[in-house]
Amino acid sequence: MAPSITPRKPVPGSSLDIVGEKMVPLINAIFELRKLGLRETDTELPDLVLVGDQSAGKSSLLSAIAEINLPKDLGMYTRCVANIRTSPADSWTCTVSIHEYYRYMHGTPREPTANNPFPPWEENATINIKQFKTISNKSELENVLRWAQIALLNPSQDHRTFIPGSGAIAQAGRGQDFKHEADYSPNIVALEISGPQLPALSFYDLPGVFNSSANKEERYLVKVFENMVKKYIRHEKALIICTMPMATDPANSRTFSLITSMKADKRTIGVLTMPDLLQTGSTHMDFDRMLKGQTYILPRGYFVTKQPGPAFKLRQNVDYHVQAREEEAVFFATDGRWGDGGEWYGFHHRCGTKAIQEYLSQEFARLIVSSMGRIEDKIKRRVQIIDEQLSTLSDLSDNDNVQHIVRQSLQEFTNSVKGMLEGGSVSRHHALLSSWSKLSIDFATALHQMKPMFICQHPSDLSLLEVISLDDSETESETISTSKKHRAMPGFAAPSSKFVKTLNGRRLSSNPNASPTSQHIARPKNEAVIETLTRRSIAQPSPRKVEVTAFSGFLGYGKKFKSVGQIRDIISRHRRPGHPDNVPEAAREELCMEATRKWKEPLDKLASITFDHLREALLRIMQRPESLGKFRQTEMFQESKKRVIEFLDALCAEQTVSLNQLYALETYRLFTLNNDTFSRYKAEELSILQQARRKHRVHCYIEKNAKALNRALSDKDREIQMNHTTDEQLGPDPFALEIDTAAYVRGYYRTAANRFADNACQNIQGTLFRRVKEQIPQYLEDALGLNSRDCEMRCRLLMMENYGEAAVRSRLQEEKVKLTQIAACLELHVEEFAFELDPEAEDVGMDERENEHHSNAL
Repeated sequence: MAPSITPRKPVPGSSLDIVGEKMVPLINAIFELRKLGLRETDTELPDLVLVGDQSAGKSSLLSAIAEINLPKDLGMYTRCVANIRTSPADSWTCTVSIHEYYRYMHGTPREPTANNPFPPWEENATINIKQFKTISNKSELENVLRWAQIALLNPSQDHRTFIPGSGAIAQAGRGQDFKHEADYSPNIVALEISGPQLPALSFYDLPGVFNSSANKEERYLVKVFENMVKKYIRHEKALIICTMPMATDPANSRTFSLITSMKADKRTIGVLTMPDLLQTGSTHMDFDRMLKGQTYILPRGYFVTKQPGPAFKLRQNVDYHVQAREEEAVFFATDGRWGDGGEWYGFHHRCGTKAIQEYLSQEFARLIVSSMGRIEDKIKRRVQIIDEQLSTLSDLSDNDNVQHIVRQSLQEFTNSVKGMLEGGSVSRHHALLSSWSKLSIDFATALHQMKPMFICQHPSDLSLLEVISLDDSETESETISTSKKHRAMPGFAAPSSKFVKTLNGRRLSSNPNASPTSQHIARPKNEAVIETLTRRSIAQPSPRKVEVTAFSGFLGYGKKFKSVGQIRDIISRHRRPGHPDNVPEAAREELCMEATRKWKEPLDKLASITFDHLREALLRIMQRPESLGKFRQTEMFQESKKRVIEFLDALCAEQTVSLNQLYALETYRLFTLNNDTFSRYKAEELSILQQARRKHRVHCYIEKNAKALNRALSDKDREIQMNHTTDEQLGPDPFALEIDTAAYVRGYYRTAANRFADNACQNIQGTLFRRVKEQIPQYLEDALGLNSRDCEMRCRLLMMENYGEAAVRSRLQEEKVKLTQIAACLELHVEEFAFELDPEAEDVGMDERENEHHSNAL
């Protein structure tokens, strides 16, 4: 059986009157919280939500509960959301305002989606409240409310032009023919109504749900209004009032279906309207079972109300709502179904607008009390956040010791900078030194990974093999794999005794009659083809995983630096006539300087990242509340920030010049006194290059022999011969001098790279970081004018507030005051108010008392 509250006739001083009196400050507090638009508390604020299908009598019920007259052109009214707050008072007043939670987006699609349930409206980050009009004459409300809703439907217009009595559009009387921009609005027109005998309530009235629209352009509103109802009934703190007309089949109620599908039935109060239009038959039986809790079950049960119909005639000098309540009481007392002895007389305690008002007042009060603990916690948390924000917006307008505060704040900032660059305890809060240390290591590593890679193959080797490039993707001491596909390239002739080695390493014909111009190196017609084809013939090792750093883009700069043939040409170009087997110093220096000239881009990257990190670190320190951050609204903060950036820019420009000088030294001439390290590096590189060169020559030797014998070799045969071929069989390497030169270049490169990485990073740390640490305190004092004769006045000027920051602080302070007042009100009233509620009448647990009452009535 559906539960109920035992009816109680209110008398002066009764519990219902006390509830109404004590509800007012609580509802006012909640209303003020809602106007603040705080998302932290909105989810905990209790609501009463009035919903129903179109033409279900919802607007008439709203009019009766709030004792107001709604606009007659209901088609417009039902396209907006209304929030009505009523409270008892000696005289009647109403304040109307517009609460904008959404903004209208012209030209956007009007098809509702999960991300945008109310097109073409989009949600604002904050609520915007616009005061509309306050009236004390109840007869004016209908017109004021109509114009407020017109303002909602025309968001691009100034809302003040729609205010009756003062707005240009309203004064022109264009309401009826005014073409609205929007078909509907999810924003709210809020009514704060106080008057004699009004209940203390606050509830939302939503547009009616409907199934279809005759107008094709407005069919999207079916889904929009459904989304709107879902949004409000989804709120766990919402007590839902669902109107259902007794003139139609209850199975047709779309709103009831939405409520049950969202499992909100336990929070729903059913209100049956139009009982005078009930027809006999199956519909009559459906409502009988509904009242008895047998079908369309709502745990809170159903109330019944009859509002004036089209035949209603207002008597002269009688208030509309007074006459409406009188006629409603007469109907339920005399109707054959509802009156004494009628089949539904047992539900008379749930009939009439007054019974609905009393029940809602009690249940809303209980809902408020049950939510207060969580609301108070949310308020405390919000106040804490405001205090944290205010701590960064200190107000020094009345402080007499401004100069001391300015100097102390600057000292805290510069001390933090010093600590960061010295690596003390303060540096634990900043990642500059640790990140820069890694950056410098990555820089040094990148220089070594960029070392020149030499191609050890030459066309004169007469072999179809991969061009051996000693780069970072291979281990230079790896044994070169062989394949059945390795064959001599067509066009290559096997070497014979007709070729002899000349002084420069080239094999020339031994025929004394051959002219120098006719002598040539036996080489293929297309060297590029040889290199491409030979690369395809040998399986490539899988690339090693390399850590990605800021310098990863430069790691390929050393690949294919020079081939042995190119080295021979450079040596020949610098060699003096009559100096065989000699490598001129000019040739070595050309190769070494060309290798080191690739350092410019990594050096620029090192400098750029260092400058950026240093600037970011100093600005982070400046933002900290214990430094200058608490004065962000002042001229001192803005001026200090500007001066620090100028200071760093100047130092970074000088540091760039210093680093470029180091680079110029490294690329000017070959030079080192670190002979031991150079010799060790050269020996290591020579061993690697000679091993790679020998493996290539062995492979060529085996292939040439196999071709001469016209014999196909298996992989196993090649492996055996690779392991047993001797240096005597190979003979002297015609490119031994070039290989030695390549080892020299790489040995010097490694030696110079170590020196350059050390010098560049040491220069940054010993020049840039040191100058920042030592010079910034004095620089800021001078730049801010703190050492001038009018220092006190200068400090006061520096502490003048930025208007925007001052406005933020003022807004936060106002919000804190309101929250504090609301919290005090809640604490004062909630505890004593809880004792005035019926301790047994809880949300749903009243079945036994309702059953007993209903049985006695029947």
